[in-house]
Amino acid sequence: MRLLLTLTLALFIWRDGIAAEDAQQLIWVNVPFVKTGSYFEFNAELSKTRAEARGELLGDFALLLMPLAASSDDVARLAQILANTIVRFDALVRQHAQEVHEGIPVALTEDFKSGMDRIILEHRLNGGEQRTGFTQVSKDDLQKMSQKKMPSDSALKLIKDLRFVAYGSYAMVDRTVVRAVLTLEDLITLRTRSFSAQGPIEDVGSRLAAKVFEFLQGEEYPDWHNPQPQLEWIAPGFPQTKVRAELAVRYCQGQKARLPYTVELLQAALGGNYRKGGIGPLIKDAIYIVADRNRYDEQYYYSTREDAQIQTGGPIHTSAGHGPITGYYWCVRGEPSRDTLFDQAVYRLIRQNRQQKRQEVAFALEYVLAERNDLGAEPSAVGPNGKSYEESFRSPEGAIRFLSENGVFLQFP
Repeated sequence: MRLLLTLTLALFIWRDGIAAEDAQQLIWVNVPFVKTGSYFEFNAELSKTRAEARGELLGDFALLLMPLAASSDDVARLAQILANTIVRFDALVRQHAQEVHEGIPVALTEDFKSGMDRIILEHRLNGGEQRTGFTQVSKDDLQKMSQKKMPSDSALKLIKDLRFVAYGSYAMVDRTVVRAVLTLEDLITLRTRSFSAQGPIEDVGSRLAAKVFEFLQGEEYPDWHNPQPQLEWIAPGFPQTKVRAELAVRYCQGQKARLPYTVELLQAALGGNYRKGGIGPLIKDAIYIVADRNRYDEQYYYSTREDAQIQTGGPIHTSAGHGPITGYYWCVRGEPSRDTLFDQAVYRLIRQNRQQKRQEVAFALEYVLAERNDLGAEPSAVGPNGKSYEESFRSPEGAIRFLSENGVFLQFP
């Protein structure tokens, strides 16, 4: 059936030049579910040793046989009768267990569809706002399409919004918990997407509906844009090993690379490790060796501890007060961005003016960094005159004018 639907869509949608993205993404209303294995029965059976399983059967047999043996001399005949009875009883139990599941696939299908409809009503989405739902295309209509017995215009009206077929399965996890998996197959791209839900049998259909609805109706955001396309990231030789800064620098030099600045490291980490330009999340409660040279011309480190943001100086710090430091690291090839170079140039000016005892100029430069949201900036600092940034310069523009009057000219990126 999927192949028939796919060929039909290819024939009528793509031939007529209709962009699938412009249509609704509806699901064919027939959503079959099938029963798979029972995890509960499987685990219960495997938990028994062979001797235990055999002992249970023999014990049950003995309990039934002993009262009958007391009322007859022909024990062998009674044993045969009882054995046949047990076999028939076991078959009846299995038949009843199977009958219990007979209506479940249909029930799951209806729970899933009603769950989708209920979400639409709860969110009060009108026809123009709905991007998903169900559509009915009968087997007879599909057959006519495949045999070209239906006019193209009529066929197109029937299937122009049909985008997905769905099918699912369910399995018993324990006596009261069911796990269901539903797969959506995109008839345009032929890609599939699976969703799972677990819970009481009466809940899993609606839980699946919530996940599928979120996927199809949720707002699609633009692809992640690599903010540092000029950079090439190189993983450390042993990612889970901490080293001293000197060794990290040497390793990066051996890779014809350098240590990253903190802002470069964080932007790459936020991109994840499945996108170009991303390196994946940083290790929690860890120290990373970075290339920053901020208020001091020393080796700096970046801390991922939750309380690092409120520490004096923020999450970027030197080894002062920390003793010998080992940390994690990454290497990077490529030139820093103009923004990064600008911020580092401002820090150099801060260091120079502090050495020259020009504290007010250094304070104005700190104001510039704070307005640029630099990670190492002090947003609520107090200047040498005991006043805040605003009290000293009134505005960032005032700080820039003050700097130019004192021979410091900034060229913003």
